[in-house]
Amino acid sequence: MRKGVVFVNNILVSMIIPVYNGEKYIHRCLESVVNQTYKNIEIIIINDGSIDNSQNILDEFANTDQRIKLVHQSNTGVSKARNNGIDLANGDYFQFVDIDDYLELDTVEQLVKNINDYNADIVVFGHNKVGQKHAKENLNKSNQFILHSFTRAEYLDNFFLYYFDQYYFYIGDKIFSSKIVKEHDIKFHESIGWDEDLIFVCEFLNRCGNVVVNSKPFYNYYRLNTGSITSKYQPKLFEWKKKSFSVLKSLLIENEVYHKKNVNAFVRAHFKQMVMCVNHLFHKDANLRVAELKDKVSEVIDYIIEQNYSSDLEYHSFDEKIMGYLLHQKRITSIVLYISVKKIIKNTGLL
Repeated sequence: MRKGVVFVNNILVSMIIPVYNGEKYIHRCLESVVNQTYKNIEIIIINDGSIDNSQNILDEFANTDQRIKLVHQSNTGVSKARNNGIDLANGDYFQFVDIDDYLELDTVEQLVKNINDYNADIVVFGHNKVGQKHAKENLNKSNQFILHSFTRAEYLDNFFLYYFDQYYFYIGDKIFSSKIVKEHDIKFHESIGWDEDLIFVCEFLNRCGNVVVNSKPFYNYYRLNTGSITSKYQPKLFEWKKKSFSVLKSLLIENEVYHKKNVNAFVRAHFKQMVMCVNHLFHKDANLRVAELKDKVSEVIDYIIEQNYSSDLEYHSFDEKIMGYLLHQKRITSIVLYISVKKIIKNTGLL
């Protein structure tokens, strides 16, 4: 399907793009959207109270392409912005794009073809991580091309295969049936500041039928080395992680796929996130006193113990082994010392 063949069964795809202070990235992102080879799209842009020059740039784009629906609103957060986009969308399928990311030009064309070929409710596709020098790193670590249709149960049954190969629950590398989203009122949880993607995808997967996996990297995920989760202290991170992984575990249990391989993958993923929560307590902006720090570390440890993780959990790095041992042994003072020493070494450039 190339030049002159841009419609397949008249499927309308709604591209939902939240924007907050994205002036550096707007041109690259929106040019990759408006120039899609598949033309039957509507582009819904929610300017979420940007205070840079985003509004002016977006207005210029909206004036040159009648497919763009542009909304300027006060800042309410990315989840509310996406939900407003869903409410405005008329498409048969939704795709979400973050303003600092961009698409390959044949993305929608290929996804619509997959939808038609396999009667898909959702297509999960590959993506690249793009660094500071704009070099692309394919996050499909197996380097094997996959194009396969699954039932929901089959897809979830293979959770252990896909979780660590790509962002299994990332929102940008998927296209969703709007019928399912709207019939079941699936929305982003606006009180969750992290992993709102995961919860949305879990709730969708629990309602959908056919899932297509296309490992070709259509989505370019732009991230600097700073990393958004550590760019500022998130005091509710532990609570958000507990919520998101509770939803994920329920999804696997309800679909009767919480078997040994999936359990191992889930526990490994969950444990890594709990270690991240502990490390995050040492953020430079946390300003926690030693007693407060120990109390919060103890809270995470108690939660891990409640989950009944096996003490012989499979670790994949020396750091994981040390943290695993200290957490399971509840060596709170040792954990504080270990992470503090790591930070000192890192800050001096020795790590």
